[in-house]
Amino acid sequence: MPYVRNMTETEKAEALVTTGRTRRARRANHRSGGREAAPTPRCSITLTGETLANALALAEQHHITPGDVARRGIAVLKLLTDEQEKGSILRIQSPTGESDRIRIVFT
Repeated sequence: MPYVRNMTETEKAEALVTTGRTRRARRANHRSGGREAAPTPRCSITLTGETLANALALAEQHHITPGDVARRGIAVLKLLTDEQEKGSILRIQSPTGESDRIRIVFT
């Protein structure tokens, strides 16, 4: 956005829209010595019903954000997928010592 001392709020907004740069992006550019930082990829998801309720409950239980719940869930799914591809067997062991083999099916 061009720097003009007497710019009105409307003109500032229009200049921001036309340049497509936010104040935060300009500060980051300034701090990096003028090099443009690569944009961080972002993803937006919508959770509804039981899935949303579960995410909120897990967030509260573990004192994390719902976004962290999603990130951790993705990390666990990646781990399980990698292990399954290597031929690993996943077992759940109960407190009594009984174990059950788990087969993960991705549809």
